[in-house]
Amino acid sequence: MTNNELLLSISRMLDTKLKVEIQPIKDALQSVKDEVKEINVRLQNVETEVQQVKVEVEQLNGEVQKLKVEIEQLNGEVQKLKVGVEQVKVDVQKLKVEVEQVKVDVQKLKDETYQLRLNQEKTIMPRLNTIESCYTGTYNRYRSYVEKMETAFMDIDVLKMVVAEHSEKLLKLA
Repeated sequence: MTNNELLLSISRMLDTKLKVEIQPIKDALQSVKDEVKEINVRLQNVETEVQQVKVEVEQLNGEVQKLKVEIEQLNGEVQKLKVGVEQVKVDVQKLKVEVEQVKVDVQKLKDETYQLRLNQEKTIMPRLNTIESCYTGTYNRYRSYVEKMETAFMDIDVLKMVVAEHSEKLLKLA
């Protein structure tokens, strides 16, 4: 696997990881926003009901005790909602810390990628170019000698036949 392929693979993994990790955060934040909107609506409803209760209390002194109980229940619900909102705030703060860590990690990867690119450009590529030129030069030298070698083999075959003939003639003469 080449450096470029490794870099592309790392880049894809980072993109995938960031998409996978950021989407739940976005979903959680949207959920928190929806809950806060619902809380605001409920709070507005509670405020409206409290105003109605005040009017009724002024009109009907006999039902004051009943209204106080209802108001206490509403206050309990508001307190529960406040606790829920505080928990959501804590969760969001944790997510912010995690996102910051992811940002730091991504920056480290960017820095390492930059260093790899520099190393490739300054060290690896010049060496590869040198190796390529050596192999190309050697190949060209051998290619030019191929035809000469075929001629030399034919000449050697002719010499063998001539030597064999001469050996026979010398043996006959001897």
